[in-house]
Amino acid sequence: MKTKDVQTTLSYYTHLFQRLGLDSPRLSAELILSKALQVSRLDILAGPQRSITSNEMHRIIKEMNRREKGEPVAYILGYKEFYGYDFFLDSSVLVPRPETESIVDQVLDLFPVDKQFEFADVCTGSGVLGIVIATKYRKCSGIGTDIFDSSLNIVKKNIVSHRVDERFLPVKASFAQCFRKNSLDLIVSNPPYLSFEQYKSLSREIKDFEPSEALIAGENGTEKLPELILQFAYSLKSGGYFFMEIDSSMRDYVFDLLKGDFGDLYNLVDVYKDFSAKDRVLAAKRL
Repeated sequence: MKTKDVQTTLSYYTHLFQRLGLDSPRLSAELILSKALQVSRLDILAGPQRSITSNEMHRIIKEMNRREKGEPVAYILGYKEFYGYDFFLDSSVLVPRPETESIVDQVLDLFPVDKQFEFADVCTGSGVLGIVIATKYRKCSGIGTDIFDSSLNIVKKNIVSHRVDERFLPVKASFAQCFRKNSLDLIVSNPPYLSFEQYKSLSREIKDFEPSEALIAGENGTEKLPELILQFAYSLKSGGYFFMEIDSSMRDYVFDLLKGDFGDLYNLVDVYKDFSAKDRVLAAKRL
């Protein structure tokens, strides 16, 4: 490509990404171009006639080629915004999504910001849930668990970046198995919850690049839930809460599970909707 200014380069890649069926083609092109030119997105929009050198074009083509292949923009940029904060990430962790912010909304509705409490972020991934909670609640302390060293390395970077390293600790552990009995006031979690069939229907941008082990829970997608909910019950104090992201198709299953098999452990069971009005956050209070 022989384009030599921002406007023509941006137009070229926007149309290319559109033809390829990639998500948010214009925004993707703007963000990647701003990274390659080492300027802000506002600079890109304000200076469409800015000339591009041959060295800059080499960087642009290299980064744009990654997007052409379907790689998520967040991995190309090396960060993603979540609940108004930027977080480091790479392909070892899921790209944080807006619907997961619904968990933070529910926590903020439940606890006043000056409350002191202990919490856990189970299946922490890049650490976004736990770190946002630790940032919002200056008197709380928490632990983020994950089974992958690569994920925990990302969490550590984000903990330092957001200056919560004294109050939020990353721990290598499977689900909630590292917590003392009746020790937590709150648990948040975004565990794997997709079935094999649901995973097959995802876009190639997800299937080809994001870690499948953080998405697939088994043939039905519900296989991990009973063990996880039971471990939550062990770790939570009486009156403690958990908030967990689920697929909207699980609503009836989780209600039957919590009000039936685990009816002697939890009450105030509810499912909250995300910004798209889909059932997304399972909530329950420990008896």
